[in-house]
Amino acid sequence: MYTFGTFVILDLTKWIPLRFWGATSGEHFVDTKQILNSVRCLEENESTQSSDLCNGYVYGKTLLKGLDLLNLSSPQTTFLGFFFLGLLAVVLGLVSFKSLIPKSIYFAIVLSPPVLLLAERANFDILMVALVLFASLLSRQGTQIGSTLLLAVASLVKFYTIPLMFIQASYTRKPLIRSLIIGFSVVISYLIGKEMLATKKLMNPTSGTGYNNGEGFGFHIWAGYLPRFKNFLPLDMGVAGYVTSGAVLAILITGALIYLRFKEVGSSPTPILQGNSYRSFEYLLIVHLSCFFAGVSIDYRLIFIITATLSYLSAVSPLKKQDTDRNLIIGLLVISLWCTYPSDGLQYIGDISLTVLTLLLVEKAIRQRILIRKHLKK
Repeated sequence: MYTFGTFVILDLTKWIPLRFWGATSGEHFVDTKQILNSVRCLEENESTQSSDLCNGYVYGKTLLKGLDLLNLSSPQTTFLGFFFLGLLAVVLGLVSFKSLIPKSIYFAIVLSPPVLLLAERANFDILMVALVLFASLLSRQGTQIGSTLLLAVASLVKFYTIPLMFIQASYTRKPLIRSLIIGFSVVISYLIGKEMLATKKLMNPTSGTGYNNGEGFGFHIWAGYLPRFKNFLPLDMGVAGYVTSGAVLAILITGALIYLRFKEVGSSPTPILQGNSYRSFEYLLIVHLSCFFAGVSIDYRLIFIITATLSYLSAVSPLKKQDTDRNLIIGLLVISLWCTYPSDGLQYIGDISLTVLTLLLVEKAIRQRILIRKHLKK
């Protein structure tokens, strides 16, 4: 309730922090507005070459047709925007309920630039993170078919939950259910592939390779800094981008492996207290990894690593010996959120912190999955 109230106050004051940082869109719930405008665009013409309504927002026809069936269009922008603010508040409340993080840290997360950008724009990623979260809860309750259907809906909105649909099959021990999930995932992936080709024609996106000059996150982000040094690059910009991103990731992974070598990796995984929260952590982390490597890593999609981290902290036992790990995870998360767009020169720190946090959470997920099986065999 406090979180929703905070968002409403910020909206009524026209998002003062974002205006101070020069990061506001200048329009009320601009992402929701543009998507609802795209519904009209779909009705009017299959190509937006002659229309300025869609403005390059690339969403699939399935979403647009669904919104059309619900009779939602640009006049409902305010209603849908406030609905998304409430949904975001519910999601943040659910994942942080048992995380035991201080209130000051919680509000540092809520008031961080990525969360405020997501809320101010009322972006559909709010719906995405909610669908993934509720799908994880259904999966934990044993309703794998229902969970898969929610993930299918999410995938039809944005493609980066597709990998999770296939991984979903590993959460059931019944061969028939597993086969049905895989088959259904293949069909959805095929439909989405066709839709993405149609969407390119429909939404007329810009062509060519472009980098966002550091305003984002993930594997490709280091290429975003290269245009600043293009006069000194011996390679083509595209090749240099992959080489640079690969080199930075390799260095960080090597550092992580060295760190783990000196850590008691063979020891028991951290005890899990909340099974529901841990399943949510796994689901949300997988989607974050999909965004991290797929190049769809706009800063407000850090909501997936936020919810994954808080779900992990809610799930694990708050033992005294785990305090260092918890503090490290919380510290990396806060640094990642605040040293990002629009922090300018601090973005290097934020990008490194985010990569380290991602590797740390992946290590914990792998240890939990692999080492716990070794201990059970013993």
